[in-house]
Amino acid sequence: ISPVNDVSPKEQTHISYESLIRKIMVKLPKAAIVELFMTLQTGESAQEEEKKIAEYYKIPYVSYRDEIFSKIEAGEYTWEDIETDEVHPNDRGHGILAGLIQEVVEVALKGEKNALFTNELPEKALFGADYVEGKLIEMQDLKIIEEKGFEKTVETYRTINTGYKAVEGANEYYLSCEVEGKNVFLLYVKGIEKERGTIDIKVNGKEVNALDTSFEGGWGDYPETYPLFASEEKAKVTVEIKMDVKEQANMLNILGFLVS
Repeated sequence: ISPVNDVSPKEQTHISYESLIRKIMVKLPKAAIVELFMTLQTGESAQEEEKKIAEYYKIPYVSYRDEIFSKIEAGEYTWEDIETDEVHPNDRGHGILAGLIQEVVEVALKGEKNALFTNELPEKALFGADYVEGKLIEMQDLKIIEEKGFEKTVETYRTINTGYKAVEGANEYYLSCEVEGKNVFLLYVKGIEKERGTIDIKVNGKEVNALDTSFEGGWGDYPETYPLFASEEKAKVTVEIKMDVKEQANMLNILGFLVS
C-alpha cells in the first residue's frame, strides 16, 4: 500500500513519490502496489496529481477521499464520526479504509486480470526519478566540521537511531557538516512545543532560508524534510545551521540528511 501525501504536492513530492514507486518495482518486482488516496478535512489532497502516476504505471488505486465525502454529503456520517483530527482516521475511519483495500485484495485473489492495472515499469519516468537511489544518512555517519551548543542524542526517534539536539541554556547554537550527493534534504523534527526554534541555514556559504521547526497546536511531532541542494552532478555540500539564542525557543532536533 502506497498512501498519498495529504496535501497537493510540490515538485519534489511528485518526484519523491514516483521515485518510491519505481524503487519498489525495481527492488521488489513481484510486489503488488496499491495507491491509497487520503485527504484533509478541507478536501485538499494530492489525489488528482498522484492518480496520474498510478495510471502511468498501471497501478490500482482506491480513494478514501471520494468514499467518505460522498457518504458525508449523503448524511450517512460526519467528519467527526470517522476522524480524530483534520487528517487522521479513527477506528471507524480505519474500518472504512480496510474495506476499500479488502475489495482490491479480493479481486486479486480471484486471479482476475485487468489490462489497466498491470504494474508496468516504463523506461522513462513521468515526473522524475531523481530519488530512486535515495538514502538516509544519520548524524553519526556524517563528517561534522564544527558544533557549538549541540549534543548527540541517545534515544531513537521513530526508526532513526541518532541525531543532534540543541543543549538547553547554551550560549551559542551552531552546527556545520559535510554531505555528498546530487540532492540533499535536511531531516529534522517538526514539533508541537512552542519552544521549538527557528534556524538559519547556509549551503556552501550561501543563505538558504530561515526554517521554523515549530508545529505548535498541531496533532503531534513528526520528521520533516527540507530541500537544501539539487544538482545534475554529485558534489560535496557544506551545510551550516545556526539558531539564535532565545529564552523560550531553543528546542531543536536534527535527525540527519536524505541524499540521492
